[in-house]
Amino acid sequence: MRKFFLGVVVTLIMPLIATAAIAQTTGYTTTTVHMRAGPGTNYPVVATLPQDATIEVYGCQAGYDWCDISWNAARGWISSSYILTVNNGKRTVLTPQVAVAIGIGVVVFNQIYWHNHYQHYPWYPYWNRYYHPYGPYGPYHPYHPYGPYHPYHPYHPYHPYHPYGPYGPLYGPHHGGHPHSGQPVPHGGGFHGGWHRH
Repeated sequence: MRKFFLGVVVTLIMPLIATAAIAQTTGYTTTTVHMRAGPGTNYPVVATLPQDATIEVYGCQAGYDWCDISWNAARGWISSSYILTVNNGKRTVLTPQVAVAIGIGVVVFNQIYWHNHYQHYPWYPYWNRYYHPYGPYGPYHPYHPYGPYHPYHPYHPYHPYHPYGPYGPLYGPHHGGHPHSGQPVPHGGGFHGGWHRH
């Protein structure tokens, strides 16, 4: 029974090991670049790689925009646009077409990866702070319920009218002003007397 169980385990594990070995490809950095703890600029920096650093590429996310790599003893992610690989004897930027041609597969970033590689880093306990499955800036919608910005105050950004009209309380209709224009009524005039003519 034990031999059968071990045989099943080995049968399940070997394809995974073989896949990992096939996916591991040597690459080079195009410039100085940050290796991050996840596929996005919101993740903390694991190391800063110099230009033309030799790296090992283990796979990339679907779309081949971020790739899982190692450099010396550090493990992390960099954008594929900073990776050169050898295709047909020439160094070329890692595009989806090149990745498929040289056998770089698709890998998944998850909490198991985080746990396996970052336990000794100070930001390791903050997985929930960094992990954003819907993109580098997270699943949160960047807009307020009323839009990305709301140019109006609930009552307009400013209210151009005074409670007693555009000319203020001294000139409104309840303070001797003309009932239509709000202009002050000359001495001797009123609402019912009309304008006093000299």
